[in-house]
Amino acid sequence: MNLKLATRVDVAWVWYESPDYRLKPTLRPESVGKFMTFGEGDISSDLQQLILNAIKHDITPVVKHTNIESEFKNFHAKDNNSWVICWYSNDDINSLKLLAKYLVDNNLVQRTKAGKLYNISFKYDNQTRNAEYGDLFTAKITLSDFLDLYTGELFQQKEVTHNKRTMEKWTRKKYQLSEHFINFVIKGKEFDIDAFNTREEFDQYKEELEDYKKNPDSERFKDIFKYLKE
Repeated sequence: MNLKLATRVDVAWVWYESPDYRLKPTLRPESVGKFMTFGEGDISSDLQQLILNAIKHDITPVVKHTNIESEFKNFHAKDNNSWVICWYSNDDINSLKLLAKYLVDNNLVQRTKAGKLYNISFKYDNQTRNAEYGDLFTAKITLSDFLDLYTGELFQQKEVTHNKRTMEKWTRKKYQLSEHFINFVIKGKEFDIDAFNTREEFDQYKEELEDYKKNPDSERFKDIFKYLKE
């Protein structure tokens, strides 16, 4: 591993950042996350070059990996010889498709013995900050949302930014909203208390409504209303 190729180094991580990103960060706090790829042993020069190429060609503005030369021990790692690379992106479809395809094309995603790609998850930074690891973590976005896990080929679609059905499906999965919130708040249907089958459904609706009232102009709700409002 050549640390001179990195932008910065700390006790836990080695960072690579595009010059433009350092001047004007483009990763949005509410939507930034990462795909993670794993390995063991050294971080080779070839692997570092793949990181630099991804940044050079605007596939990702930021990548970091385990500082394997540090004495720091990550208690989430399976052993002291393993490392992880975090490939950062916002959570819009086109950016994630580009990144997913790059990782697969460069054999950075491991395969099962049957030749199937592991269905790696996109993990939001908010989920990391909330200590969502192991059974506490639920993936909202995975590799299989973009490509065939056997062939590695992207699903053929019309340009997704103009495909309302695709964007509606994506938005529902991304934010995991209840149908009650979608119907009564986003689509403006008349509120009906009898629509709730359980107390848990009603409590979830109240939490979503309170969240919306606190910050209705957030990027999250702009996104939701754009694609889910009829």
